[in-house]
Amino acid sequence: ARDVARVILDQCLEELPHYRGLPEDLVADIARSVRRHLALFYRVTLEMGRPLDDDDLEPSRRTARERAGQGIPLGEFLMFFHVGLRVAWEDLIARVADDPRLRIGLLDRVAAVITNQQLLMTALTEAYVRESERLSRFREQDVDDFFRLLLAADTLPHVIETRAQALGVDLAEPCSVAI
Repeated sequence: ARDVARVILDQCLEELPHYRGLPEDLVADIARSVRRHLALFYRVTLEMGRPLDDDDLEPSRRTARERAGQGIPLGEFLMFFHVGLRVAWEDLIARVADDPRLRIGLLDRVAAVITNQQLLMTALTEAYVRESERLSRFREQDVDDFFRLLLAADTLPHVIETRAQALGVDLAEPCSVAI
């Protein structure tokens, strides 16, 4: 599983633009996530052949929330999982190529693979979107608060400058605000 995890990580770091040049600590976190998801795939999908349940999916949901907070685009985040499944499946096919019994056993798990990929992708997407929406509401509130500060007569200039910097607002740039 470790070699497969490395292949997945390397391919995604090469193919997915947002993942290029990430800090080493984030790459290490992503590598742990890849290994965790591979272990889940091998244990639940291939060995047990059962659908993923909420307990299985919670760490994946947590990962989706983290990636949303890190600003990783949803499409690239989900593509990582598609690449992962493709690489893992290709590795499995190569390993059972000469053993008809193992090939049949692997084919017997195709329905479980498809079902679990759908369950996983749904859980990831829902968790990511919810977190993005939550963060967006916070950002909207922060922007609203900032403009209230701008309109208040007693706001100190350094407070406005600090809040503008935190929001990425360039005070030197002219802008329009609808109230």
